Amino acid sequence: MQSSRENKEWMTYLLIAANVIVFLLCTLAGGSEDTGVLLRMGAVTGELVSGGQWWRMFAAMFLHIGFLHLLSNMFSLFVIGSYMEKHFGHVRFLILYLCGGFLGYLFVWICDILTEDSSLTAGASGAIFALLGGLAAAVLFRREYVRDVSAPQTILVVLLMLFSGYSDGNISFTGHLGGLIGGFIMMLFILHTMRHKRSGNASGM
Repeated sequence: MQSSRENKEWMTYLLIAANVIVFLLCTLAGGSEDTGVLLRMGAVTGELVSGGQWWRMFAAMFLHIGFLHLLSNMFSLFVIGSYMEKHFGHVRFLILYLCGGFLGYLFVWICDILTEDSSLTAGASGAIFALLGGLAAAVLFRREYVRDVSAPQTILVVLLMLFSGYSDGNISFTGHLGGLIGGFIMMLFILHTMRHKRSGNASGM
């Protein structure tokens, strides 16, 4: 049995703290809604990423445009992140969050290039949708890891959150969709490694 200390979702709290700290730094630098500040701190635009600044697709996960943007994303991260970290562990959770979020911004970049869109994108929602995509993959393919969540519940939450982003013109729907797909794919790899590890540990004497 794991100790209560091992079960603490400290990685989720650490990510929330990092987002809050970056938000405060942006505020001190001139405001979290200032385009110049956001670009200096790592917001994504198709042109800058195409110019080789790939680091922005990680940095942008920790940037938020205004307090309400930060508040809504951190609440979602607290709820979904705590659940995923508790069920899959600190390292797998972080890999899913960062890699899924990166794939979300990769999707944004591709769409920006194809549509010649030069708009600025920032926020943790792509990474949060990656967690949702990971949860959906686990519910569909490895139900034993998430018995307390049903497939209809998961699908309903995903659809509601996607619709919420689609109906708001100030939110990057492509980032949400890219994160969701990226998280789904990443979780398939994670589940494969978990199954392989379990099979290795189950060998008899």
